[in-house]
Amino acid sequence: MVTGHVAAVDGQPIANAGVAVSWSDVLGGRVARATSGKDGSYSVEFRASTYSGQRLLGGDACEHRIKSAAVDVISEAYRPAHVMVNLENGHAQSQIILQPARR
Repeated sequence: MVTGHVAAVDGQPIANAGVAVSWSDVLGGRVARATSGKDGSYSVEFRASTYSGQRLLGGDACEHRIKSAAVDVISEAYRPAHVMVNLENGHAQSQIILQPARR
């Protein structure tokens, strides 16, 4: 799960921002999406496949663990943002600051 807040450079929360979290697992590239709330908060839950398809003594031999994910945020009147987050036990938190769009 990746949680956090989206805000403008002046600290004001940005509601209705599109948040996409992407990662790679044994099934390839994956994406999960959410929208920030009135307070700018977002929460993106995702499930990563760690099944390798190989068996060792009847169990899965996969040691693959998701260590990082990309967070992309878009909102009207702001430039898109892209940040990488490190996952610890499948969780990460980030504060994303959006810059005003150029006019």
